[in-house]
Amino acid sequence: MNRLCLAGFALLVFVCVGCGHGPASTGDDEVWGGKRRVQPPPPPPARKQKLVRLLESSEHPSEEAVRKLGDGIDSDLADIMSDGVADVSLRLKAVEALGFFQNRRARLVLRSVLTDPSWEKPYRVVALSAIARSVGVEAFDVIKPFILDPDPDIRVAGVKALEIVGTPEALELLKTHQLRERDPGVLDAVDGAIRKLEFNRFEVQ
Repeated sequence: MNRLCLAGFALLVFVCVGCGHGPASTGDDEVWGGKRRVQPPPPPPARKQKLVRLLESSEHPSEEAVRKLGDGIDSDLADIMSDGVADVSLRLKAVEALGFFQNRRARLVLRSVLTDPSWEKPYRVVALSAIARSVGVEAFDVIKPFILDPDPDIRVAGVKALEIVGTPEALELLKTHQLRERDPGVLDAVDGAIRKLEFNRFEVQ
């Protein structure tokens, strides 16, 4: 009797599946009611994921490539920069790319990197050039103290940031600093910045 019941149950299952009353897996597709239903393609990557891929694929992503990702990308850059578990090189590229934006968010974030002692030197080095690009002429007062920093790497970064600002005041400050600087690497940076700014001033005239 039990064998007869089991045989009947097996036959019922076979008939149901054969008639299309249950799904049959075919990899990415499914069959329902005898008709093949194709699974929809995965959704396109979110904006932030695209940004991460861009930062990972290029040592110095261009402003055009970053802005092409759409509005709000500066917010994504700030999120990546503040992500303590993200790769350091990725975070540094995010700091650099924030210099492409001239809005309040970018400027506040970059200023926080320069003033908050919890940020390590590599971030401050990159943030100096970034804030010079973001703020422009008005960055002079923010950058000025860093050419007197005890760390020569920070002083070099400050010199390069003043070169980006490029105002007559920046040039005069570099000339003054040239007389008191003793580190050869910083002096090389100062000399190069002065030559470039003087050349640019001559070209304008």
